Amino acid sequence: MRSPRSELGNWWWLLILVFFGFSVTGSVAVFVVQLLGFPWEWSFGISILLLLGAAYLLFQSYSIEAWFLLGCVAVAGLSGLAIVRGLTVAEPDPPNGISDATLAAIQKRAEAGYIDAYDTYYDDLVIEPEQDTFTIDLSYLDEVALTLEFPPIDTLDGQWAFERGAVRANGALNGSFRANPDDNWFTNEEVIFEASESSMLESVYPRLTITLPISDRESGQMLALSATLTITYPLPAENEAGFTTEREELTRSLSGTIDDTFSYYEYETAYRNYVRARDVVEDSPGLIPMAVVSVLGIAAAGYFLYRGNWRERSSGLTVQVRQLSGLQRLGIEAHKLASINDEAQSVSQGIFVGMVNAQSPAGRAGLQSGDIMTHFASKPLRSPAELNRLASRIARGEVAQATILREGQQMDLFIKF
Repeated sequence: MRSPRSELGNWWWLLILVFFGFSVTGSVAVFVVQLLGFPWEWSFGISILLLLGAAYLLFQSYSIEAWFLLGCVAVAGLSGLAIVRGLTVAEPDPPNGISDATLAAIQKRAEAGYIDAYDTYYDDLVIEPEQDTFTIDLSYLDEVALTLEFPPIDTLDGQWAFERGAVRANGALNGSFRANPDDNWFTNEEVIFEASESSMLESVYPRLTITLPISDRESGQMLALSATLTITYPLPAENEAGFTTEREELTRSLSGTIDDTFSYYEYETAYRNYVRARDVVEDSPGLIPMAVVSVLGIAAAGYFLYRGNWRERSSGLTVQVRQLSGLQRLGIEAHKLASINDEAQSVSQGIFVGMVNAQSPAGRAGLQSGDIMTHFASKPLRSPAELNRLASRIARGEVAQATILREGQQMDLFIKF
């Protein structure tokens, strides 16, 4: 019987192994996703698949060639998948009601690869003069900075200043004003314009920006907005230098909808995935290098499958890893019978005992180098990996029976751990 302390210790080692393995495979998955342009949400799935594959090979004691085979299959499969995505990916459709300016800003950020908190993505939702309707995406969280552009007016050098404005949503004043940094905002005492010798008129789009709360609104809710904006702007003075000041009241009425069917954030994520998938074949690494890597991976996997050595167990890296548990506790080196002398090869089952530590449990029980161990803990042995697993299950203080052949004579030894 295994003691509770031994069970607890094994669980701790298992948790440490899983944590270390997931850290390694997670790092590899992130690198693969970055290199091959896969969606970032694929990182977790790829890391889990890599971890499961490595754990299976490790605990089944597969040879080092099986590890190479797994790596070749992964390289060929992931490279081929990246090529298929890059050649077939379709550009996502933008959300309904999005303005051209906002769409261009989203696409520019996606192509640049910006990754920030979503509430810092967009300064405002711009409603252009020709728009009669708009859609506010619920992914704006608690509020949205709504900018209403009014039809263009001609002013001296494009100068204009805000005097007063109001926006009513469904008949009630709903929002707080905030300035646009590139507008000529005025002081409480006066509006300041600059005189121009050129007397050039330039068309500008006066804008009114408010911060509109949406946290208490529901998807599908309609908004009827009415906005008034009073501005002051300069015009060239007739028959004299300088300018004259004009005042004008502008109005706009339009309807909007609160929507959560397709968020701007989802669109930007989809557009960024589209750009990254396309760039893999069009830019870097490029279609030809990716195809070469995929073909080489397939060829290497075929080579290992043809040789068939990947089916062998308990060799290479696996032996070294597992000796740290069972075989090292026994204090012996174990080898396959087929790799030793003719006398060992005449035995149908068992393992060949190599070096024995005299101060180990096996050494104190009388096991010697050159013995052939056929059974351990009443179980027949066919490979060092089986002895390794059986010995790792014996708790400290317990005694295990080992059946050996020494110079053709069968003997039973009792090994105390």
